Amino acid sequence: MLVNISAVGYYGDVPEGDVLESHPPGRGFLPELSVQWEREAMARQRIGVRVVLPRVGIVLDAGGGALPRHGAAIPPVRRRAARQRHAVDAVGPLDDALGIILKAIREPALEGPVNVSAPGIVRMSEFCRELGRALAVLRGFPVPSFVLRLILGEMSVVVLTGQRAIPGKALDAGYAFRYPDLAGALTSVFATHAKHGV
Repeated sequence: MLVNISAVGYYGDVPEGDVLESHPPGRGFLPELSVQWEREAMARQRIGVRVVLPRVGIVLDAGGGALPRHGAAIPPVRRRAARQRHAVDAVGPLDDALGIILKAIREPALEGPVNVSAPGIVRMSEFCRELGRALAVLRGFPVPSFVLRLILGEMSVVVLTGQRAIPGKALDAGYAFRYPDLAGALTSVFATHAKHGV
């Protein structure tokens, strides 16, 4: 079998509604890159290889991921740069991200795209609020989206767009999340930081 890591960026910006693995790709840099990346992997099916395409959301983990060791969120999130209403497809800590991928590897019936995100997906505004509580800091001042586009170019879509990517296949396969909601994930991450003095 072949496991080819992709991203929920495949779906592009989907302001409303749940996004399951059957959802079509979006438009723009990240979706088009993801489509090409996955197409190359899926070509292996022609020779009888089972292909799994984990589409990974934002990983929150004490060892890295989107939250550096010293507790500050990635700058665009800390500064509330993204639209406050778009969804944040977070999964964390790393246990659940790896757990879903291992589940897909062990389940012969699972193939193709598999969303690697937690079921308790939140809007950016709630993400910032929960992160602020966990860090006990102010969320900072908004950064206009045009500034991010100037600085980040095509990669600005990472923080300016979003979708509610539901882990449909993982849930259907019976995967039991250790951290199904954001509050629990952040509590675990920062408890680990505190334990190790970082």
